[in-house]
Amino acid sequence: RTPRHAYLVEPSGDPGFKAPTGDPSRGTSGGFSTGKGVGPYTLAPGESVRIVIIEGAAGLSREAAIRIGEAYKRSGGNNSLSISYNDGASVNASMTKNEWVFTSRDSLIQTFNRAKANFDSGFNIPKAPLPPSTFIVNSGGDGIYMEWEYPNEGASSLAGFEIYRAQFARDSVYTKIADLPASAREFADTDANPIGGPIRGIDHYYYIQAVGNASDNDGTGMTPMGALKSNRYLTQTYDPARLKRPPGVTMEQITIVPNPFVRSASTDVSYSGFEIQFFEVPGRAKIDIYTELGEHVQTINHSDGSGDTSWNLNTKWRQRVVSGVYIAIIENLDTGERATRKFVVIM
Repeated sequence: RTPRHAYLVEPSGDPGFKAPTGDPSRGTSGGFSTGKGVGPYTLAPGESVRIVIIEGAAGLSREAAIRIGEAYKRSGGNNSLSISYNDGASVNASMTKNEWVFTSRDSLIQTFNRAKANFDSGFNIPKAPLPPSTFIVNSGGDGIYMEWEYPNEGASSLAGFEIYRAQFARDSVYTKIADLPASAREFADTDANPIGGPIRGIDHYYYIQAVGNASDNDGTGMTPMGALKSNRYLTQTYDPARLKRPPGVTMEQITIVPNPFVRSASTDVSYSGFEIQFFEVPGRAKIDIYTELGEHVQTINHSDGSGDTSWNLNTKWRQRVVSGVYIAIIENLDTGERATRKFVVIM
């Protein structure tokens, strides 16, 4: 039969897998496919077979992968380099890049062992606390404000809440920014936060977790000891929150950034995908965007009282705009004043 992929890459087996002699990229342009089979079984009348399939995923944390990968790249791809990493909690070690990668195998086996232990216990493992029933995040001028509700039926097992924040992208590294008591139902992420508040001009993403009581966890089914937490993905934001500016004082202050918008340009300030920002606009405004030929492209209705708004470069027909010069006419809906600005898009 055909050897498994691992032995095609390194015929000597483990521990040679950590320094393979072959190229692991052995798939065709169509990728790989897998198959699963069980049996055959010979069953007498009344007999049955129960088949239980476990699926799991585990590995290095995103932060660990980034830090270790950066160190490896800086070394020029030195496979013998010992890379140190400390997550401040359970991980503090020095290993080569491949040795770090192979810790993912141990994590995966641990996940399968825990899944089997859960099955063997009759799915009677300790239950994590219920998540908040709502989690609302609002952008403000001097901070980002959160509020949530918690179901009464979960209150007896609740010890508190933890809030985490990521910057630039929702699938990046999250940092804990708050430990809160069980009675808390709101939190303001401002400059008063000891670890630092949100940064103007970039996207922020949040999630909240309910934290249970450590005494409610008896370790059944290989459950790690300590307080359990609700599933973060049930109370995670997927739309960005940003610090808002106060409304502009005069129409002359209105600015469009970046201008020009260059799709291929690299920048230290991340806007969500295709997007330009209008700064110092009135609190209530209408922005009409036209091509150089006077064709109407899009209308942006701004009514949240802040001094900034954005456009995702989509037309009113839900098509992406093309490269060119565009004209924005901004109207103050309270005073009737108007301002005209030009900007350039290079796709």
